[in-house]
Amino acid sequence: MTWAKLAWRASATVVFVVLAAVAFAQAPPAPSSAAIAKGPWLMRPATTSLTVMWELAGEPAAGTVPGEVAYGTARDALTQKAAATFDKKTATARLSSLKPDTRYYYRARSGEAESEVGTFLTAPEQAKTWRFLVYGDTRSSPKSHAAVVAAMMKHAEADQRFVLNTGDMVQRGREYAQWEEQFFTPAAPLLLNHPLLPVMGNHEGHADWYYHFFDVPGSGKEENYYAFDYANARFVVIDTEASTAPESPQGRWIEQELKGNTRDWLFVSYHKPALSSGAHGNDAVVFRDLLPTLEKHHVDAVFAGHDHNYERSEKDGIVHVTAGGGGAPMNPMPGLKLKAKANPWSKVYRNAFHFCQVTVSGKTMTCEVILTDGSKLDEFTIDKTRPPAPPVAVPAPKSEGPPPVPGAKPQGPPPVPAPAPAGSGKEDDY
Repeated sequence: MTWAKLAWRASATVVFVVLAAVAFAQAPPAPSSAAIAKGPWLMRPATTSLTVMWELAGEPAAGTVPGEVAYGTARDALTQKAAATFDKKTATARLSSLKPDTRYYYRARSGEAESEVGTFLTAPEQAKTWRFLVYGDTRSSPKSHAAVVAAMMKHAEADQRFVLNTGDMVQRGREYAQWEEQFFTPAAPLLLNHPLLPVMGNHEGHADWYYHFFDVPGSGKEENYYAFDYANARFVVIDTEASTAPESPQGRWIEQELKGNTRDWLFVSYHKPALSSGAHGNDAVVFRDLLPTLEKHHVDAVFAGHDHNYERSEKDGIVHVTAGGGGAPMNPMPGLKLKAKANPWSKVYRNAFHFCQVTVSGKTMTCEVILTDGSKLDEFTIDKTRPPAPPVAVPAPKSEGPPPVPGAKPQGPPPVPAPAPAGSGKEDDY
């Protein structure tokens, strides 16, 4: 190689290095791996502890702490600290030694990134007046979901303790992007200030992301169903995407949790309703496997979803609420061939976006159902200081056919359908 060629190659290298340096200087800086990409959101509400979770934009630098939560009882004095652990870009901080029935403020931090200040109320030790929110089926339409969340933030009382989501948070639980688009972004103002109690829906379908994003209460090994006590109530959250037969592991667990209740109130939540006038109708498996057990143990109220509407049904001393108006397209939907199902226990039914505000005060519980414009769709009260009304004998409903005619005698029970492939989120489009 001649000296001329060597000189040309050297000068070309210098030019390349200079141009690369200029381009790098002009390019926008890469996002910090510690930037907060999602959240924070709150989990596991209790009297003296609570979990804060958020997602980072990337892996934290080696040897660094992924973040912390600063918190305290005054917004301008977040002097207490809780370090976070890290898994798959998600940071989790457990706040402990909190005071019962106390309002706290907090801020999540990762590197130089900080979240806005959120707030929450810890659980009371004794029975008193306290409230929680219920809604579900938030998938597929982020705009509608955001409208329901905005209504909750505007029209609900300010002292809500937590929010119960009755399932189908996203269209396809295995698609990571949908969790941001359909759930975490529309629900951000709600999740910042209210611990979440999630219910497994058919569209989550036991996807890994469900287990990754949510840290549920209880000490059991299974996270798809769980139970917890809050103030003077016990909540039992059931997975209707897994077997609920009495001899199944979940079935035996349900019996144990219901039987062991010592609180004033016993609430149950699952996704697929046993009693429904909506597009899916009465779920035959839930009707067969769960209703006898719930009635035996005198459950007070059940909160379900699956059908995209509001409905209140009453059977054998239990109020069954379908709260499926969280944002998913309303039933009936264009092009969907509906099969009307007989539900003779139905008291109120309406296709509308909505949420439920539940107030527990001693041995009285009131549920208000509120539309996105703030108007009230329904309200009912259970008063345990009064003797219960005698049960009304009504036969089990037909599984298909037109709506029940007043005075007609429904027949049943509904047939048990062949199960759809679990977890696909595609076994139906509603």
